[in-house]
Amino acid sequence: MSTLFISDIHLEDSRPQALDWLRAFLSGPARRADAVYILGDLFEYWIGDDAPSPAARQLARDTAKLAESGVPCHFLHGNRDFLLGEAYAASAGLRLLPECLVVDLYGTPTLLLHGDTLCTDDTEYQAFRRQSRDPAWQAMVLKLPIEERLRLAREARDASARHTGTVAMDIMDVNGTAVVEAFRRHGTDILFADSDGWNEVGSLDWSERPRSASSPDGALDNGPFNALLGAELRPPLRRSPHHPGKWARRRRPGSG
Repeated sequence: MSTLFISDIHLEDSRPQALDWLRAFLSGPARRADAVYILGDLFEYWIGDDAPSPAARQLARDTAKLAESGVPCHFLHGNRDFLLGEAYAASAGLRLLPECLVVDLYGTPTLLLHGDTLCTDDTEYQAFRRQSRDPAWQAMVLKLPIEERLRLAREARDASARHTGTVAMDIMDVNGTAVVEAFRRHGTDILFADSDGWNEVGSLDWSERPRSASSPDGALDNGPFNALLGAELRPPLRRSPHHPGKWARRRRPGSG
């Protein structure tokens, strides 16, 4: 048994190798899974369900086949593909998820999210995020001609690159206090999110000892939890039951 998680593939037509990798994943490991969760930024950008790229159309056929085979495929929006809607999801056999939810993974409550909501120190990005998730703003953007939306998406990507190049990493990284609050608010000990922005999550202060993970020791290495983040296999972030103020991201056997 396995539940597989992917994120941050950033598909676009200029990167066919990313689509090739994903298609191999969907026709291989995913077919043997209990479920697949896509935790955002599947696409480099998304300008509307009425303008899918060739890569997006091919992917829709592949994910639809996966769903038809009996493996549910869930999608949670990221900061690049937040305009992906019901029409494309239906054609691709994807089940749209809220931006933050708790799922039961083999008896272990597990928090799922893209992760950008935890980068609370980056106030400039959070302001954009609030605007871009507003239904009225989205409706306005989706009424624009496709070429105009494409121009805006490219400008936003360029602006994001400039922002990344000029803002300190500790500002853009996940805020440790926000992570602690997310665990507490949702009552979980395990979190799956995207693969970026975790550089500054280290030793934290807890006002009380966190509830230890219900998953047996070693389960995240050898049991049903397989996290495919991008093209790299890694375990999820979890709270350490032995050291309340420490994070444990457990490594694969044999990894460096």
